[in-house]
Amino acid sequence: MKRVLSLFVVLCLILTTASAFAADQPFEEGIYYGEKYHDYGAVPSMLNFGSAGKLSPGESLYDAKTITVKKISASALASSLKNTTYYCYAKWQYAMSFPAYTIDAMLVMTAPDGLYYATYQTWELTDISRRTICSWFFDVTDALQRCLDDHDGTFERGEYSFSMFFNNMAFRVAKVKVT
Repeated sequence: MKRVLSLFVVLCLILTTASAFAADQPFEEGIYYGEKYHDYGAVPSMLNFGSAGKLSPGESLYDAKTITVKKISASALASSLKNTTYYCYAKWQYAMSFPAYTIDAMLVMTAPDGLYYATYQTWELTDISRRTICSWFFDVTDALQRCLDDHDGTFERGEYSFSMFFNNMAFRVAKVKVT
């Protein structure tokens, strides 16, 4: 009986550990993520999913030729990950000025099967004047690669959504259809 119980415990640990590494759980208990980002009168106007060719060392996505992607085949996405940078491009405008402000940004990719893949960045903004338009590229290539690895080298067909959060507040959502 002890052997059976021990094997059961080990099996439970293995299954729990495997699922813990399979995807992220980016949302913390007790935090409401539904409030829309509005600090300093911010108006989020854009979140696009797109791609750029492989960037050379030191090259910025701002300098690269980028393409917005709304639909892509699963095989094309999988085969292009090593030679392509995939991103989400965020754009917003502030209604009020401020001297300094920190944004803790979280981008969560939700796969069709409901698994989450998150990536994080912190941005320091200083001396922002009224009606300043800000933008940022968020590299999601790693999140896509982790998703591909978790699904045995293939992307599940369906809708992938990219949800951006600034300081735990909802920014915008971008969706891409993988066929």
